[in-house]
Amino acid sequence: MLLEIPTSARDVYFSVAYLSLYESELDSAECFVFRSGDDIYLLPYLKRSHRIEGAVYYDFETAYGYGGPLSNSCDPDFLRQAEQALYEACSAADIFAGFVRFSPWLKNHKLIIEQSCLLFDRKTVAMDLSVDEIEIWTKQVHSKHRNVIRKAEREGLTFEVDEDFKYMDAFIYLYRGTMQRLEADDFYFLSDEHFHLFSEVMRGKAFLGLVYYMGEIVSAAIFLHDGVYGHYHLSGSDAAYQHLAPNNFMLYRAGLHLKKIGVERFHLGGGSDGNEDNSLFKFKSRFSPECLDFYIGKFVFHPQIYNKVCMQWEQDFPDKTAMYGNRLLKYRY
Repeated sequence: MLLEIPTSARDVYFSVAYLSLYESELDSAECFVFRSGDDIYLLPYLKRSHRIEGAVYYDFETAYGYGGPLSNSCDPDFLRQAEQALYEACSAADIFAGFVRFSPWLKNHKLIIEQSCLLFDRKTVAMDLSVDEIEIWTKQVHSKHRNVIRKAEREGLTFEVDEDFKYMDAFIYLYRGTMQRLEADDFYFLSDEHFHLFSEVMRGKAFLGLVYYMGEIVSAAIFLHDGVYGHYHLSGSDAAYQHLAPNNFMLYRAGLHLKKIGVERFHLGGGSDGNEDNSLFKFKSRFSPECLDFYIGKFVFHPQIYNKVCMQWEQDFPDKTAMYGNRLLKYRY
């Protein structure tokens, strides 16, 4: 079904292989499908069950990264029918809520008719790889990044592409250390099994970017790609070598590799929050002046059930309200 969507309107985050990475005992991958003639509307997601007062209900969210609906049609009448069918299907299946992370480059939040469900979350950064390398270097990469990339090269840093994930264990070590330094949420501490499954199912649609210094891997990242779109996915680095700017060097060189294999848009993502003064966002924005809008969607199909679950969570975990209280699926925390 995904192949019925034009290449320019789909991406690796919507693939069965990618969704399978986030299936677990709690979460199962599903896809809502609506057809009318030649028009098709898809919404892949992960569904989770909840026992509420002796009955089983469900909620869903899109997989980590960027998802949402896909369609080969922009006809408002068709999209309205598809959205109505989604609400009816979820209600009938006892799905009481759904959380969607939309794709900034596909702009698929525009496929949603019920605009009140949408919330702007933050700006993200994308590089245009369709132009020649000189234009990328001089017109997109900020002079401060160009300086530190040149310095990294003078210091002897080298970049390697690992398409076979031979160094996945080295990546895991650096990634976990980085998440610990950042005191990241538990969600980001993915298991070894997750990464080894990634190595199997995402081969040909991803690679490891590795930065070496004096024969040692000091920075590594996972990059995704499918057709014209590429993505900076997860990364880790050794804090002892940050003065060499290995991440600046790696992102630029990874961008050139993505360009070489036919990627035209390289999405770097956004900051760690929606503040445009966020240090991570500033770092990424110095690779390109182009910013995209990232939206999230909050859908409630059974308000009474949803409100009951939230009220019970607030009573049971009042200490978590300040941190997670504004999230749609807050009761999962």
